[in-house]
Amino acid sequence: MLLGKVLIDLGYVTPVQVDAALAVQRQRGGHLGTHLVAMGVITPDLLFAALQSQRETAVVDCENLLERSESEHGLVHQNTSVAHYDLARALFEAGRTADAVSHAKAAFDGFVASAGHYDDRSRGAARLVSKARAIAKTKKAR
Repeated sequence: MLLGKVLIDLGYVTPVQVDAALAVQRQRGGHLGTHLVAMGVITPDLLFAALQSQRETAVVDCENLLERSESEHGLVHQNTSVAHYDLARALFEAGRTADAVSHAKAAFDGFVASAGHYDDRSRGAARLVSKARAIAKTKKAR
């Protein structure tokens, strides 16, 4: 879900304010949230809350897609592996690295089974497994 829609749905901004910030973004580049903060429309704390809400929405969407893929294609299918990978990325971005590990590993195993260890998707999933494990281990040590 787009950040502007999330901010509007949360009641933090109006559509007119988002349109104004988007106009600035088209002229100067950058991120919508940064422009809204610079314009004084929202605080950094509200932006952070909206971004976290956006990430959690992405997790729920990816969970639904994984469930649908498993139902339609089965547990061992390329589309199911892609859905595991997408969910792992969404969990990772949401800061849920321990949860991301199992889905990244499932994606890796599926990609290796269908395309081998040297396939770009297999290597990408392996990097995500490694990164998520390292961060989860660091968090656990705290």
